[in-house]
Order: sequence, then C-alpha cells, then structure tokens
Amino acid sequence: MGNEKRLIDADKLSEAIDECGADICSDYGERSEWGFSYRLVHDLIANAPTVDAVSVVRCRDCKHWHEEIGWCDEHSYFMGDDGLPCDPSESPNWKMFNADYFCADGERRCKDENND
Repeated sequence: MGNEKRLIDADKLSEAIDECGADICSDYGERSEWGFSYRLVHDLIANAPTVDAVSVVRCRDCKHWHEEIGWCDEHSYFMGDDGLPCDPSESPNWKMFNADYFCADGERRCKDENND
C-alpha cells in the first residue's frame, strides 16, 4: 500500500473478518494470540472496499479564510438587502461564513501560513 489515504467501509471490513472466523488457514503464516494471521488482517484491510466520500477542508483550516472578519477570498461577496451580490459602493454588508462551514474549493492552509 502506498501513502495515499483511503476511506474504507468499516462495516464491510468487519463482515469480512467475521466470515474468516478464528480458524484461519495456515498459508497465512503466524497467527496472533486472537487466532488471526497478521498477514490476513493486513490483506483484508488492504482490500477493504472504499466509501464514496470526499475530503473537506473547513473554513477555519482553509487558506482563503480570514477568521477576524468571517471573510472567504473565494466565496464571500458584498451583498444587497436582497442577498444578491452587489458592488461594495452599494452596500457594506458581505456574505459571511461560519468557521465550521466547508466547500468543495477549500485548500488546506500550510502550518506556517498565517491568514490574517
């Protein structure tokens, strides 16, 4: 297995382990004290089905986020009373986001990158 991250379906992995039972064929090598071969468990994890999910970056961790004003460089905009985008000269109000919000465009901020 490489360094890529996978989100696996833990329920399906658990089912696969249950199907193997504690009496594992000897061709999987040394068994743990619980009766499972380390190699078999590694193989089950390596071959576990993945879930259909995407990684998200919350606003608070995104390089486009400015905590002190609730502003996102990618998605915030000045808005009129109707909530629609407008020119800054037309309204001082802007679309704000909560720090726990997330979107598909989020880019994780580097540890040494300050966003103020």
